[in-house]
This record gives sequence, structure tokens and C-alpha cells, in this order.
Amino acid sequence: MTIALLVFIAVVQMMFAALLTVFIFVHRRHAERRARAEAEGVAQLAVPVREWLVGEGSLESIRTALDALPPATARYTALNIGRKNLAVEVRQQFAELIRDRPWVREGLLQIESPWWWRRLEAARLLADLGTNADEHYVRRLLADPHPAVRAAATSCLRRVATSAVIEVVLDNLPSQPVVVQNYQLMLLREQWQLTREAVLPRLEPSTEPDRLAQWVTVAEALETPDVLAKVVPLHTHDAAPVRIAVARAMKKYFHPDSVRILLVMIQDGDWRVRSQAARSLGVLRDGVAVEPLAARLLDTAWWVRFRSALALTQLGEPGRAALREARSSPDKFAANIATLVGGLSPGSVIELVEG
Repeated sequence: MTIALLVFIAVVQMMFAALLTVFIFVHRRHAERRARAEAEGVAQLAVPVREWLVGEGSLESIRTALDALPPATARYTALNIGRKNLAVEVRQQFAELIRDRPWVREGLLQIESPWWWRRLEAARLLADLGTNADEHYVRRLLADPHPAVRAAATSCLRRVATSAVIEVVLDNLPSQPVVVQNYQLMLLREQWQLTREAVLPRLEPSTEPDRLAQWVTVAEALETPDVLAKVVPLHTHDAAPVRIAVARAMKKYFHPDSVRILLVMIQDGDWRVRSQAARSLGVLRDGVAVEPLAARLLDTAWWVRFRSALALTQLGEPGRAALREARSSPDKFAANIATLVGGLSPGSVIELVEG
């Protein structure tokens, strides 16, 4: 019985190894053929692109050459040409010229595919060729199960920027992976007018805390005074994640209220809030913060002591004087952190402050 089981396992393993070998071989051959076709497509377009660049050809001749290529190759080549050879203002004209070609429509239909990499291709096409008429496609891709598709769909905001699309991005932002969140924040900032209108009503204390904290982060990314002013009252919110986000955002709010709020938050019961408040006070560089930051060198949390010491180095000579004085503090933790940060080079301080 045991021998028969071992033989069965060995046969299954050999079959699996054989299938894996076949898969790798087929996939490699397919990748090589595709790469060869794409290279040939780029080569075939070289002449019409060169003629257009020197003023002897037209975008229509490029479109004609693309129509002669296999659909997948035409899509790859069109995106490659648009990104590498055409100025931003010409890309719009080129996109309008090829938007209704059959090979483009075929690529956009891949939004219905069960395979995420095909939906990814559709998202990339929309990012280069989409218009506001494609809003329903973009909204669907922004809610795609695969994060790579959602990230690619975010790029569509540069061409398909409507209030409804911005609302979808904001609604889904708290649940996105960090990489996707950062990319979406960058694109939301580029569309700051629409984002501002959408985020202002969301900055209410009654909003669910995790979502509210993420939208405060959006306010920080926008850096517009009216949106940041709406964040200020949230510094007393019951949820620590919201207060952390507020303390971080205040470094972008160059207003007397920001320092006043941060001087309150540096006494917060949560060490993460105190740490962010100290960091923001260092960025704002108001001399009134020297004494409160020096007092935080006695904090029970190492990270608060460290951030407070770094902030003191940003406050000029008064801050550095307070740091030197703390080296002889009877509190060994305050003395140690003051000695550590005080001995850093200016370049190291900048790296740590910005890190």
C-alpha cells in the first residue's frame, strides 16, 4: 500500500513537472513572438512617424500604417508612439484620430475579460485614448478586483476627469493598497479643482473614522487653504487615526491656527499624534514651539523624543540651544536623544526630517 502510494505521488510529480515545462516553453515562445511582432510594428511605423516629425507626412498616414498591423501590435505601437514621439497637445489630436479604429475598440472590449492582464490593457488604452464619454468604463475599472488594474485606471484621471469619477476614487481610497493610494493621491492633486469640491463635504466629524482619516490625507495632498481650514476642527476627534492625519496635515497649513492647534496636539494622549505634531511644528519653524518641543524630550515615547529633537534642529539657534542644554538633563533619556540628534550632520538631519 505504501509503495503504491509513493509510486502514485512520484507519477503525479513527474506529470506536474512535465506540464510546467510545457507551459514555460509555450509561454516563452508566445512572449518571443509578441516581442518580435511589436518590434516589427515599431519598425514599420518608423518611416511615417519620421516623415510626420519633419513636416512631410501626416497623422493620417500613421493611422493607415497602424491599420495594417495585427490588432494587438497596433495597440502596443500606437501607445508607444504617442508616449515617445508626440507632444502632449498632439497626443489629443492623435487619440481622437484613432479612437474609433476597430483594433482600438477591440482592446477596450477587454474590460469584460475574466483575465486581469487583459483588463489592464483596456485600462492603459483608456489612459491614453479615453474621453469623458468613457466615464462608465473608468468607473468600472477603478473598482476592479486587481490592484494593478485599479492603478492603471487611475491614470485615466488625466483624460477622463469628471465629478463622478473623482467620487469613485475617493470612496474607494481607504480600502486601496498603499502603493495604489499614493498614486491616486498624486492624480487627485493634479485634478485639484474637482477633488476639492468632492472632499470638502466629506470632512465631517460624523464620517466613519478610517475613511475620514484618509480624506484628511487627501486634504493634505491638495494643500488648498479652504480645505485645510475644514480639517482644523477635527483635531479633537475621538479617533486617534483622524487626529494623526490632522497633525500631519497641519504642516501644509501656513496659518496661525496651525501652530496653535499643534501646540495642543503635542500634549495628546496618543504618542503617534504627539510625534506627528512635533514633526509638523519643525516644518512650520515657529519659534514659539521651542519650549514645548524641549519639554517633549522628556516624553515617555522614544519616537516623540526623537521627532521633537529633530524639530528643534529646524528652529534655528534657539532650538539648537535647547538641544544643547538638554544634553546635561538629569533625565538620561532626554540627554541621550539630545546627544544623538545634536551630533547629526545637517545632511543627515534633512534626510531624517523628510523621511
